[in-house]
Amino acid sequence: MKKCFILFVTACLLSNFSLMSQELPENSSESEVGLVYFLRGKGHAGSATAFSVLIDEARVCKLNNRRYSAHEVNPGIHTFKAQFGGKKGKKKAEIVEIEIVAGETYYIQLVMQASFWVNDVSPVEITRSSALRIYQEDKIKLDPNCGEVHSSVNNQEVKSPVMTREQAIAKLKEAKDLVEIEMMTQEEYDKLKAELAPIIMNK
Repeated sequence: MKKCFILFVTACLLSNFSLMSQELPENSSESEVGLVYFLRGKGHAGSATAFSVLIDEARVCKLNNRRYSAHEVNPGIHTFKAQFGGKKGKKKAEIVEIEIVAGETYYIQLVMQASFWVNDVSPVEITRSSALRIYQEDKIKLDPNCGEVHSSVNNQEVKSPVMTREQAIAKLKEAKDLVEIEMMTQEEYDKLKAELAPIIMNK
């Protein structure tokens, strides 16, 4: 009986691990680029503020609380950082330097550093198991503002139709809330609405 119980528990653990492994898909071993994930778990101070994510000093995403993004990056040494706002990297922002290998997957957690004088964001490279734990425990989702995979080659974007109709609607609703609390202008909202309209209308 004890042996059967142990086998049952083992099977449950393997099943849970299998389900977790289906999330945050790993890069293909045949890929010519590396795949980098930025993960932002649940937070308190500054949790309502989107973090600017930068690769090689160029902003590729504005990551919201309990969200993640994925980016294709060419092989070689690259710098990764995050900060409060801004399209260009701030000199004082902490940097993670990673040598990207084609076909490999990398995970960077954005850690909020709060102090009496200043709030800052620190990027920390973590293992896949740690990334999956954050994904599961904090229930993070793909950020609709980062619904595309980006390439850092020559600071150009390589767009992929990842954003779904549901994500586009959620993004527009969130933007409307931001307009109401005066965190976004009506002009910015109208521009976003025009960009998302084809996705929402399935055109």
